[in-house]
Parts: sequence; structure tokens; C-alpha cells
Amino acid sequence: MLYTYKNLLISLLLLLLSACKEDQDQTYIYEGDLILTTQEEINQLGNASPRKVNGVLKILNSYSIVDLSPLSTIEEVSGLVIKSCHNLEDLDGLNQIKSIAGNLEINNSGKLKNLDGLNGSTNVAGNISIINCNSLKSIKGLNKIGGIFSGNIAIENNPQLESLNGLESIKEVRGDLSIVLNNQLNDLAGLENIVKIGGDLLVVDNKMLESINELAMLKVVSNLLIGGCHSLKIIDGPLNLVLIHGSISFNNNDSLKHITANFTDFNIPVLYINGNSSLESFDLKIGVSELTIIENNQLINLEGLELSKVSKIHIDRNENLTSLKGIENLDSEIEHLTITNNSKLLSLDALQNIPSISLSSNFSGIRISGNTSLNNLCGITEIAKSLILEEPSAYSFSITGNAHNPSLKEISEGLCSN
Repeated sequence: MLYTYKNLLISLLLLLLSACKEDQDQTYIYEGDLILTTQEEINQLGNASPRKVNGVLKILNSYSIVDLSPLSTIEEVSGLVIKSCHNLEDLDGLNQIKSIAGNLEINNSGKLKNLDGLNGSTNVAGNISIINCNSLKSIKGLNKIGGIFSGNIAIENNPQLESLNGLESIKEVRGDLSIVLNNQLNDLAGLENIVKIGGDLLVVDNKMLESINELAMLKVVSNLLIGGCHSLKIIDGPLNLVLIHGSISFNNNDSLKHITANFTDFNIPVLYINGNSSLESFDLKIGVSELTIIENNQLINLEGLELSKVSKIHIDRNENLTSLKGIENLDSEIEHLTITNNSKLLSLDALQNIPSISLSSNFSGIRISGNTSLNNLCGITEIAKSLILEEPSAYSFSITGNAHNPSLKEISEGLCSN
């Protein structure tokens, strides 16, 4: 019954549009969202030759749709959704669409190979989502969309996608840019001209990604996450950021051995270096409010980490870390210090230049625990001397489960090692 009613509506539309054809000055406009679910409906609409859909054009939930060429007269839509068109291999027929006044969403169309049929589009006013297209190899059809892009861009879970070429005309993304689960991507070619991202940049779970050098032009971003890219071995100098509003995260990149970056011109709120099981070294010159280094099991020390400022430090579960050497030049007051479960850590000597703590500077506490080889805590002597003068209820202090567990008083008196 629903199908019959829908066909009746399409037929009425065709009659109305056909009647208008006698007037050559008439612009054929469909008012409202238009949902097409069969090849027959697409063919019927094509017979009416509409030039504009003043609503969202939705082509979805179909095994019969294989040819969009009947839609070749459409020049403008308020949004375009192509979803679950299981036998559609290309978008040829949409080439005349110049403007998409809302979102562009292409999702779950398993045989779609490219976006070449969108090569006439110069403007997408909303978001772009290209997601779950198992055969998609190219997005070059987006290459006329450039300049400042106002929405979000999501290129996600396209396991055959080989390149991001098609985005190279974009200079700024005002929303988020997410490149996720595209397992044939080797690099980020296509992003080389982006200077600013107003939201987050997520480069996550792209298993074959070997380089992020194409981010060299990027200057501003809210949060940056490089994670789960298991073929990425070196991050060597492509990051030249001058402003970041949130965090930088290098997480769970199993082959990553070295990170080079220079962020000394501004202060990063949070830097996460977590779960990079092959990470051996870094050359990082940074100012950061909060530093987290967790589960980097090949790290022996922190050499190459030049901190101009840090307020909070979390170092946890780095199983081969024997020394904190690398942060011995840190001379800023800290608010919180957590060093836990680093089973081969021997001493805290690298912390000896941290100035005495003033509780008026938002200091919250120290936790040093579970470091089963740690027998020298003399590096926090100056901190202990200042804390012993304060009211214990004003902060937290915990030293447990280490090879040596002196009290605050013992550390302040020099009984800090065995």
C-alpha cells in the first residue's frame, strides 16, 4: 500500500512537471525532501527533468538502483544522501549538481567505486560524510570543493580507499576532520593545503598509514589525535602547529619508534603519549600543562623530551623505563605528580630541579607507587621539604609498593634511598 501511494505521488509530480514544460521559462523545482528507493522512481523523475530539489535528495535502501544518469538535469539540492544503495557502482548522472545547500552523506554503499559523479559540485554548505563504502577507492570527485569548508568532514571505514586526493583545494575546515578506519591509506596526500581546523583532527585506525608529512601546513587545531596507525614508524617534523586549544595525542601506534615536534611557541593544554609499544625515543620541544606517558614499553628514559613548562605529570606502566632522564631541566612548579607501575624505574633524580611546592599554586598531590625497582627517591627532596611544612590535609601524598617507601619526613631528612 505504501509503495502504491508513493508511486502515485511520483506520477502526480511527473504530470505537474510535464505540464510546465510548455512554458520554456519555467524552472522545474521539486519542493520538499525527495526519497527515491527504486530504479523505476529515478527513471520517472528523470523524465520530468527537474533542475532543483528544494529539499534533501535521498537515494536509499535499494538493490535495484544502478544508474543515476536520469538525474542529470539536477543542478541544486538542499542536501544529498546516498545510503545503502547496495548495487550502485558510480554516481554518474549527478555531475550537474553545482550546489549542495546542506549535508553530503554517502554511506553503506558497498559497490560504489568512486565519487567522480560529484565533480561538478563546488559547494557543500553542511557536513561531508563518506562512511562504510567497502569498494570506494577514490574521492577525487570532491576536488572542486575548496577554500573554507564550514562543516565537519568524516572519511571513515572505507577499507579500499587509497588516497584523500579530492580534498586538496580545502584550506580550512571549521568543524572536525576525521580520517578513520581507511586501511589502504599510505599517507595523507590531499590534506597538504589545510592550514586551520576549527574542531578536532582525528587520524585513527588507518592500519597502512606510513606518513603524516602532509600535515606540514597545519597551524591551528582544537585537538589532534594520531592513534591506531600501526604502520606509522616515525613522526619526523611535519607538525608545525602554532595554536592548539585542547590536546595532542599519539596513542596506540604499534610501530611508532620516534616522534619529532617543536611546540615551544605556545602552551599545549595536554600531551598524551600512550600505548606506543615500539616507541624508543623522541625529540620533543614543548610547553605543556599536563603530560601523560603511559604503556610505551620500549622507552628506557625520557631523553629528547625538552619541557619548557609542565603542571601535571603522569608516568605509568612503561615496563622498561629505568630513568626519568630527559626532564632534569624542568624548573617549573607542578600541581600533581603521578609515577606508578614502572617496574624497572630505579630513581627520581631527574626531578631534583623542580622547585619547592607552594600549596597556594594549586598543588594537589604526589603518588609514587608500584615501581618495584625504585629505591632512590632523593629527586623529590626539595618538594618534600616544602610539603612537610604544610597542613597534611591540604594535599595527598602516597608512596607505596616501591622497593623503598620512605615517609615524607624521611625524604625531607635525606633518608630517601637504600
